[in-house]
Amino acid sequence: MRNKLFLLFTCLLLIFLAACNDTPANHGAGTATGTPPAQASSVASTGKVFGSGKAGDVTATLSNALGQLKDGDNDFTVEFRNAAGQPVDVGAITMFIDMPAMPPTMPYMKNNVKLVTTNTPGIYQATVHLEMAGTWNVHVTYKGSAGEGKIEFPIHLK
Repeated sequence: MRNKLFLLFTCLLLIFLAACNDTPANHGAGTATGTPPAQASSVASTGKVFGSGKAGDVTATLSNALGQLKDGDNDFTVEFRNAAGQPVDVGAITMFIDMPAMPPTMPYMKNNVKLVTTNTPGIYQATVHLEMAGTWNVHVTYKGSAGEGKIEFPIHLK
């Protein structure tokens, strides 16, 4: 019985460490729609890009001065652009960032993103609080004049 518990604990510890692995090969891992690591350092009109995803002709890009989010409070810019690269008003937006549960020690974490409009349609100032480093998933849904879409992509906090 003692050996089984030790083996179970060791397996869970390895799973947790693998999920929190901070190697460059794992940045952006998880979905095909995320920004590849080579593009994560590109510069948007509002700072360094740390994530993006696409639905149809609309691309959502996240950026800030650091080019990454950190654990704690974060301010960043969300840009929606059409296929021509022009900012596009996508209408009503819902956005949250989550991390899946890692049983038995870590519960599912979901953090709603507060979005504030700017003077440019399609560009928003955003605020979110994230509890820890690791791989998080960004979820954006929109519905308006640009159509209806759902964009999902991973980001990595250091």
